[in-house]
Amino acid sequence: MSLPFETELVVRGVDAVDALKRNLSLFPKTGLWPIILGGPRDLEWIEESRDLARDEDGLDPIQVMEDSRVFDVENWLANCEADRNLSDPEVMGKWPWFPRPND
Repeated sequence: MSLPFETELVVRGVDAVDALKRNLSLFPKTGLWPIILGGPRDLEWIEESRDLARDEDGLDPIQVMEDSRVFDVENWLANCEADRNLSDPEVMGKWPWFPRPND
């Protein structure tokens, strides 16, 4: 089993941060976001975690990530506010004594 990586770049640990920085600068052109993994065991751990998540709730984490790219957060938040009447002080209650907003 493998993760759906577009590409793989293997570098020595001491070169990883420099490689990450170089590849981050290419993101606008490639659309690929680099990540650093420690080694084969780290990849196995990610794969196991993905499988456990899928088993527990039936959702595929990769599909959730893909769906999140087109999710309209502003619209969702606006609907939540309208549904729950969040601008009504009685609904929201009093602000806790500490910390206060803008203090």
